[in-house]
Amino acid sequence: LDKIAARDGDADGVGDGVIVELRPMLESASEAIITASWMCEPIARKVQGKEFQLIPQLLPMVHNCLTVCKKERSREEEQSLEQAKKKSSVLSSHHRYSETEKKDMLLLECALSASRCRMELESAISNEAPTNVSVNSLAVVARKATIAATSSVKTDVALKTSSLSSSSARAMFGSPFLQFISSWSGMYLSPWPFCTLGQARTILRSARESLSVANKAWGRQLMSRLEDVLLDIGEADLEGSLAGGVTADSRRLYKQALDSISLLNGEGTKLMEAHCLLGLARLSMASDVEDSAIAAEKYARNALEILGMMDISQTDTLICLHAWDNPLLQSFSHAYHVCSSRQLVAEVCLRSSRPDDAYSFLQSAVNEAPGNFEAAFALASYYLRSMLAGCSDGEESDGKQNEARNQLLKAAKMNKTNADPFALLGVYYEAQGDDTRAKGCYQRALVIDASHPVAGRGLQRLLPLEEMQPFCEDAVKVNSPEIGWAWRGLGQLKSSK
Repeated sequence: LDKIAARDGDADGVGDGVIVELRPMLESASEAIITASWMCEPIARKVQGKEFQLIPQLLPMVHNCLTVCKKERSREEEQSLEQAKKKSSVLSSHHRYSETEKKDMLLLECALSASRCRMELESAISNEAPTNVSVNSLAVVARKATIAATSSVKTDVALKTSSLSSSSARAMFGSPFLQFISSWSGMYLSPWPFCTLGQARTILRSARESLSVANKAWGRQLMSRLEDVLLDIGEADLEGSLAGGVTADSRRLYKQALDSISLLNGEGTKLMEAHCLLGLARLSMASDVEDSAIAAEKYARNALEILGMMDISQTDTLICLHAWDNPLLQSFSHAYHVCSSRQLVAEVCLRSSRPDDAYSFLQSAVNEAPGNFEAAFALASYYLRSMLAGCSDGEESDGKQNEARNQLLKAAKMNKTNADPFALLGVYYEAQGDDTRAKGCYQRALVIDASHPVAGRGLQRLLPLEEMQPFCEDAVKVNSPEIGWAWRGLGQLKSSK
């Protein structure tokens, strides 16, 4: 492996005889290392052996070796085709390989993609200075890497085999489970930030299948149900937070996960417990059941209490993936959940006419996680709500107006792909009588999200029907339950002609 890897994937620098002789062994050894990384994650932290710590360091070498092997396979294929052409003038591409050769080539393609994915994840963590690590940027890297690992495998007809499907081959190296972890991102960010309900369900189903395939193919066992619990929490998040999800299933899965977590040990499981409690709090907030706000506050305060008792320095791995087993990310996860807890308690306080308590919790959330968009936006919304309600007079009122504008601008800069801050900035400027800026902010929000109801209705108040037509037409093209304003505008326009 060292000899081949030293060439940085350049097969030309290695003797042909060496490659031809060692290629099958190199492929098997490289695939075994990736498999070992996938198999050993559930026990790596528990055993703390040097052999487990070396696995991530071997990934770049493995990737280079597999690249060399792929080049050699291509060269052998070209030579074989040339020889076949000399013997026959007609050559069918569908019968070039035996079933064994197809299976070997498919495994090579999947192993190469998996090694690239894991190498990029390891690099994203290890090469970042602690002061520059951004959870958002790491999530983007992880998402791109895992999507590539699960979608870039060659699907040529020549590689199709009855003994091994491409999805099963990917699952053997854990790629679908890695895609679930990166797409969900629920322990560090708002869950499923890049996915629709259908996409999330497909990713989750593939992840569950990958665990089953790994168990069947390699005898890989779950780590005290940790991965199963993560999948349950991920499913609960998608059903509870994505449009069209089944909230009853979400509630059941959160409670099921809490029952399983009670049987696990370690500080990391406390974060998972807090996550489930916060999920139940959000479901209660959205419920019309009597005393739902009381239940939501109880769940959120319980989560906050659990987080307050945690010792972050002793936190176990949160997810079964070497690259993400990072102390700094553990602290990010803790801060995110503390921030979310404070926001939920604050929302209950606002609904219960306790604005002072709400402000205290929202400000604490921002202090706890100054880089968290949700915290900044929640505080900005509070200031705007207070300003519009006219709760203060004189200098205090002016102060709230300035704070509302400053916090909304801050939130907009933190996440330029979210339409909410721009829509509320439109509300702010409209309340101040600055229609020009208000229209600009509403239009910016609709560029990001054509169906945004606050921006759409706000712009309808400021523009003539004729000028609203293109915005309404763009909105009705979006599959959203929040485009009533657009249909109403188009109806008014049609009746006026």
